[in-house]
Amino acid sequence: MTKIEAGAPRINRPASEEFFVLGAAFAQAFASLEKCLLNNGALKRGEFSQALKDTLNHSGADRDGADYEILQLLASQLDEAEAKDRKIP
Repeated sequence: MTKIEAGAPRINRPASEEFFVLGAAFAQAFASLEKCLLNNGALKRGEFSQALKDTLNHSGADRDGADYEILQLLASQLDEAEAKDRKIP
């Protein structure tokens, strides 16, 4: 099986607008939670993102499920947020 890198979500089925809205809201909520945990010292930078990538790349992951696609979206958003944070002095 080929590893799939988080950060390049592939939504390969027609999905309703509600699916995308729900997925984006879910991802935003977890990104906010991660930021709070980072600010309070409960997480190290990149720790949550790496755990998501490990989950996505696990050999038993159901890569065809909607939950997998939402986790890919979340991982992508977290990667983008971390990249922005690294650029800010």
